[in-house]
Amino acid sequence: MSTETFNQVKEKLNRLDAHIRFEFDLTAQRVSYLATSEAFLFTAFAFASANIGNAATTSLSALVTILPWVGLVIALGVLPAVFAAHYVVIALKKERCLLLRSAAETEGLTISEVVEHTSIPHRAGWIPPFVVPISFVGAWLYILLNKCS
Repeated sequence: MSTETFNQVKEKLNRLDAHIRFEFDLTAQRVSYLATSEAFLFTAFAFASANIGNAATTSLSALVTILPWVGLVIALGVLPAVFAAHYVVIALKKERCLLLRSAAETEGLTISEVVEHTSIPHRAGWIPPFVVPISFVGAWLYILLNKCS
């Protein structure tokens, strides 16, 4: 492989890695914002539920009715973004693997440190972004179902 071709492959790998990192950062930000907003919603819901027997009953009962729906919608809104990022990362990692394997075969080298999209570390890294929103959805559904019964 010539120096020019090697530099082109290296540049493309750097771009792929940067894009993968960007998608992971976006996912982390989305899940962090979700956890923060849900914490505020749960706090407001707990406060309103605990004080519903006091003087401002109508506004607090309205909060107790509305907050679970808001929390549910927000948690459900994050899931498509996480799925989209997951899809993009898998496509980028496939492309990176193909490029690395092609370059290695050309040079007769072996590759030992590639985290493929099918590997356990890759799959384990996606557990929190999926579990956190689903947990919030479950918690709000539990609250809504208990309110209705």
